[in-house]
Amino acid sequence: MSLLKKQINIASEDLLLASQKFPMHGTLLALQYIFKELDYSSLGMKDNLKEWRNTHNHVINLIDEVCQIVLGVLSNPSPEGNVPASFQEMEESIDELVLNSNEDLESEEGGPKHQVILSCCWRVVKEARFVIRIIFGFLCM
Repeated sequence: MSLLKKQINIASEDLLLASQKFPMHGTLLALQYIFKELDYSSLGMKDNLKEWRNTHNHVINLIDEVCQIVLGVLSNPSPEGNVPASFQEMEESIDELVLNSNEDLESEEGGPKHQVILSCCWRVVKEARFVIRIIFGFLCM
């Protein structure tokens, strides 16, 4: 959860950096596997129900933060291939830095920057959905 919070903080400041170096979807996938392996009917789980509910609620709040960051990109009404103005400005700034350092615009970081961001955002929502599904199964018990 602390790793996800760190990734959220980075993504809220620089979504491209987060997409390239600190992707949240892997952490969400790990949380999904962890919660899926929990035996919700075990005595240990039942004895610590309040703590587990708090843990699950904390993860839900983190997922809400994640989704608030990425939904701005995913809900953008611009046509395919375009990015929101703020990301366009970010990409232009990065392109200028890349040109000054003689690096390829499609670096080893995964392709054109807007595609890296868009792909990361979709993957985050996909993995967040699965974590939420597992958690709500527990909270509804």
